[in-house]
Amino acid sequence: MSETVTLDNFTVRGLPDRGYTLTEKNVSEFTDGAKELAYEYLIPFLFSSYRTSYKKGKDATDIAIRTRALVNLTESDFDNKEEFDSFKKHMKKILEKIRNIEILDAIKDSSKLKPSKAIFGALATKKDPTGKLIEDTDANVLVSRLEGKKISELTDAAALGGDYGGGMKDEGMEFRGRLQQLADREQSNPEEIFDLGIIRTPDDKEVYKYITFKRTGDSATFTLNVEDFYKDTFEKMGMDLDENFTKTGPQDDTRYAGFNLKVDLEEHLQPRRDRKTTLVTKFITNYKTNRGITVGDTDANGNWSHAGIDLDKKAKEARNELLNPKHIGDIASLIIEGDRSFFTPIGDDFRININDVVLTVDFEGASPKIKIENEKDKNDVKLLSKKQFLQIGVGGSMKSLAVIGRLNQKLEYLENKIARL
Repeated sequence: MSETVTLDNFTVRGLPDRGYTLTEKNVSEFTDGAKELAYEYLIPFLFSSYRTSYKKGKDATDIAIRTRALVNLTESDFDNKEEFDSFKKHMKKILEKIRNIEILDAIKDSSKLKPSKAIFGALATKKDPTGKLIEDTDANVLVSRLEGKKISELTDAAALGGDYGGGMKDEGMEFRGRLQQLADREQSNPEEIFDLGIIRTPDDKEVYKYITFKRTGDSATFTLNVEDFYKDTFEKMGMDLDENFTKTGPQDDTRYAGFNLKVDLEEHLQPRRDRKTTLVTKFITNYKTNRGITVGDTDANGNWSHAGIDLDKKAKEARNELLNPKHIGDIASLIIEGDRSFFTPIGDDFRININDVVLTVDFEGASPKIKIENEKDKNDVKLLSKKQFLQIGVGGSMKSLAVIGRLNQKLEYLENKIARL
């Protein structure tokens, strides 16, 4: 079996015409074509989430596209099965070589990437008692510890020295990465800053922790306890919502925007009617689906009829079905989807609103009225302030965490794709 594989513009559009020739020898020794492929494509790909990491911003897109194409090649892209098998074997060995390269050396030796200080942030300094400028090791908790770390070691939060507020927790690092992604205008916004799944998912005892239900007569309220959700979320990061963050006056831009949800729900819950007779055909009993109680049937003339039907009784049955805590999960999902921006920090100081969101269903006859309120008694919380850990002015630490988080995602992508070739 031939162990030589050439990857060029014919294999993946955009690769150099000279190509990358992989052999058993240069892959094993990590020289020539094997090393060139690693430093020109595979290693830069790890930083492709951030165009600012590249000497030429356009390279981020080109490298991302071509690397993805490279690790998605199939047997049909090669002359024969033997050549494809050699390609798979060589790629696995090259990836293992990359995992064992020290991260700062990998950046320095790549012609595509900016210096490490531009990517991770320069080390902070301070003056010692004699006035000499020295490294501020307290500020450089993370950046200074990249020295000597292999790429494979970047997945260990504790090994990187994230030992200030929340830094020892994986959840804290992941959160900071998402927040930095939100702050970087060159990046697309992450789908979720916070894990909202725990709001709409019951615990082992089928209890929804953050939504409370209360019925009074012909109305009911579903209350999202926003502050409790955030307290538990930051506790998982090793932080305290009251102690580690600064409060500020409530702002309109952080408030829950419930108008569209109100309109949609009121329309959805209207009784269905027969087009010809306009008589009610069904009372809706579910907030998300068309499930309901059918009232009446067609008569001998093909017209809808309520003959023998106690309409008030059916309406009451439907009302009791809707004003029921069994709908908490659906209401939680509707509140989340009704204004996803409510759970996205706002402004340069990343403010969040911690006031409860209250959805009231109030029946006036057969037609329900929806009221959605975001209470006003609590101040907004700033996630970015001098009081807590998300400070971008300290040795570039926040930026470093974000870049490392995305790098790990790209590395995982390569590992999964190459393993499945």
